Amino acid sequence: MKISPMTTLEAHFDFLDLQAYVSRVLGNAKAIRQVYRMHGGAQKVVYRIDCADGSACVLYVWDLEKNYFQEEILLDGPDERAFGGDSFERANRCLSALGIRTPALYDLNRERSKRYPFDYALVEYVAGPKAEHYLGHPDAATRERVFGALGDMLARMHGTERAWCGKPDCPDLIPGAGADANAGASAGTGAVAGAGTDASADASVSADSDANVMAVVGADAGANSKGRASAEACHMRMLANVKPQLAYAAAHMARIGEFHARLLEHLESLAARIAPRGRYGLIHGELGPDHVLVNDRHEPYLIDIEGAEFMDIEHEHSFLEFRFGEDYRYLRREGLDADRMAFYRFRHHLSLIAGGLKLLHRGFPDQAFARGLADHHAACALRSIEVQGGGRKGGRPGGLREMEG
Repeated sequence: MKISPMTTLEAHFDFLDLQAYVSRVLGNAKAIRQVYRMHGGAQKVVYRIDCADGSACVLYVWDLEKNYFQEEILLDGPDERAFGGDSFERANRCLSALGIRTPALYDLNRERSKRYPFDYALVEYVAGPKAEHYLGHPDAATRERVFGALGDMLARMHGTERAWCGKPDCPDLIPGAGADANAGASAGTGAVAGAGTDASADASVSADSDANVMAVVGADAGANSKGRASAEACHMRMLANVKPQLAYAAAHMARIGEFHARLLEHLESLAARIAPRGRYGLIHGELGPDHVLVNDRHEPYLIDIEGAEFMDIEHEHSFLEFRFGEDYRYLRREGLDADRMAFYRFRHHLSLIAGGLKLLHRGFPDQAFARGLADHHAACALRSIEVQGGGRKGGRPGGLREMEG
């Protein structure tokens, strides 16, 4: 959607304030010509900014009031959240240091002033479609180039390991960075005019229908105040996280409620099979083809990276399997733990049932999509426990209950 230069941007920015911000970050020659609200997900609002000189950039706004999962985010501690400028900046630093393509971060403002009480950032605009465009592409060489390059990027990420699970902390990967690698990032990195900050302040360093649901998958962080998880195994944290999601689904979907006990028993039995592990790879956390942009040279760029963390890489691969379909063969990795794969596959289904229901109940515009998401993953979960009528032949797994209140 186009936004007139003389109106507000979806109640986020005054146009003149935004122009001042863009000029301060990118130079006075960057006169804004048009602003578009881009199709985004449930986690942040995304605008494309076209300038009079023909260039473009992207504005991210992490407005909690516009987030369909704000209730869950508020329950997390600051270092557990797959949301906001801090998570984005940390992931951007680590991925960039690894040579993983992701849009460049031009500026991040975390001041959260009275006038603009949210994080926002200017990032690089990558011209090109999402990787969805290349799924099943008729030209095999093009598919192999796009998804082969993505597979190489994921192999590099997953091969970057730590002895703990949690949000990325990569000072060893960033030249000149020490233990306080993030200390140089100011609260306001070139704040917009009128935001109540000193205009002379120094600047610091420095995305889809399915995206509406990937936020559920990326909501599992669980780190301590240093960004690292406790000694508890990653999969046990994921087990604890998904139990209330299953309970939510059981309360609002009749078929899931009927088999709640069996679904929970199956979940716990899968977790009990998992052997201890001492190393965890860097994962995106919610990677579907809608979270990959592809430029005109067929080079993939990862977007929506706020959920990146060190985790069992099976968490990622079990998700990639059903998101990329037959093109997962380009991303496949040998030596994955079969027990972890089974656990995370089932866990994703339970999480996405609840995610679809919450979108449905919280006024998400595409109600058919939200309902279909919940129904599909409920069918998959019920098939896992061999429930007859669980969608084995494409049937729906029982109707949604009316939301109370």
